[in-house]
Amino acid sequence: MKINLSSPGAMNQLSKLLKAQAAGIDKAILNTALRGTSIIKKRTQKGIGYVGGQFEKYSDSRAKARQERGLKTSVVDLMDTGKMLGSMQVRKSGRTSAQIYFVGAESNKKAYFNNRIRPFFGFNQSEANTLFDHFMKRLTK
Repeated sequence: MKINLSSPGAMNQLSKLLKAQAAGIDKAILNTALRGTSIIKKRTQKGIGYVGGQFEKYSDSRAKARQERGLKTSVVDLMDTGKMLGSMQVRKSGRTSAQIYFVGAESNKKAYFNNRIRPFFGFNQSEANTLFDHFMKRLTK
């Protein structure tokens, strides 16, 4: 038995199916990137980097300044005003990828310098596996 997929009706249906599948992949990628921002924020709030465990302690002068403002000093959570982590966004950056970034020059600069001293902006292997599993679940929904 021969099946001919070159008929206009079959090609139209195939085109619709491929577009729907591409839209599903895009949605799964963006959803996974959003999950990535959540992982970064939750881990950072605990004072843990994606490499090296606990963040380096605040300098004495920084700890004193934070204490005077009523902010905690026992856990380094990179949360001074909340603007930096609050500015974290996601966008599609290619056919098969998304980008997590910081909106605004000030937040971007803060993130860059914080990440040099206390690496928070990335994923360890366990987190990468979690994100892959998350993507696969979203893709098959």
